[in-house]
Amino acid sequence: MIKEEIENSNDDILEKLLFKMAKGEKKAFEEFYKLTKASVYAFSLSILKSIPDAEDIAQTVYLNLFNNVGKYKSKGKPMAWMLTMVKNLCYDKIRKDSHTEPLQDFSDNKIEITTHSTVDNKVLAEACLNILPDEERNILILHIVSGLKRREISELLEIPMGTVATKYNRALEKIKKHMQGGVCFD
Repeated sequence: MIKEEIENSNDDILEKLLFKMAKGEKKAFEEFYKLTKASVYAFSLSILKSIPDAEDIAQTVYLNLFNNVGKYKSKGKPMAWMLTMVKNLCYDKIRKDSHTEPLQDFSDNKIEITTHSTVDNKVLAEACLNILPDEERNILILHIVSGLKRREISELLEIPMGTVATKYNRALEKIKKHMQGGVCFD
């Protein structure tokens, strides 16, 4: 109950910031960016598996938002709306490039995945980029970094809610085995 109230209040805050941005308030854009950047970046990174491409997509999302915020129609889920933009831009990039270079090793890369999540969630997010298949990785990132519910993930990724639950649980098991030193294969 408390978690749902926090999520709803976050959506309310983001919604208010969007309307302030539409009125030209620059501080509102800065605040919106601070609250959403980790989710936008992490989700694009989980799809593209390339740090430079994820950064480009994040920049494009915020440029599009800045230029088109007046067209936003309130549906009460601004984070889901933002992540839909991310997903569409990522898939457009994949179609244009026809492939992306997989990210093999995080040891030389500094990845900023900061959010209301704990440090354990940050480690979990980074690990899942290396060991999980695409769909499981996306589901886990959307839940732990963006805080989306399984129903919202189901809608965003256009897969059944039961599949989301199964893949989420499977991903957690793989991460658990990985963290305990076991080998995780599909």
